[in-house]
Amino acid sequence: MCGVDADLKTVKIEGSKLQACSTCAEMGQTVDTSQTQQSSGSSGTTSTSRSGRSRGKELAPNYGSRVKEAREQEQRSVAELADSLDEKSSLISKIEKGELKPDKPLGRKLERRLDVKLYVNPDTVAVGTQDTDDRKATIGDIADN
Repeated sequence: MCGVDADLKTVKIEGSKLQACSTCAEMGQTVDTSQTQQSSGSSGTTSTSRSGRSRGKELAPNYGSRVKEAREQEQRSVAELADSLDEKSSLISKIEKGELKPDKPLGRKLERRLDVKLYVNPDTVAVGTQDTDDRKATIGDIADN
């Protein structure tokens, strides 16, 4: 943390694991590095998450409209949905408009709360299912790199 290069320890400070000298290490909790190495090594070998979903899934191109339609089907306001998820209503609104992509934990919360699929296999996402885009191609889009 401070830049001293002497006998560094792995510590957890404010939720982040850092290498710190003994003085800075007092600001956090010492992390047992043998447990950390074992747990990180075993997690990389599985191809599915704990929920059974494969890691290869990606956010659906029309995720915003899926969230909005599911919320409206439940006859809930943006504020009500946000409260039930313990999130800000402005965040939900931006997700519905497609202005902001939800991170995986929030995406999963939305999927569970609204009973909607936001993550799909990349090979099942057809080009024709994406929202139409009226923009024209630029030189950079068609030039060979």
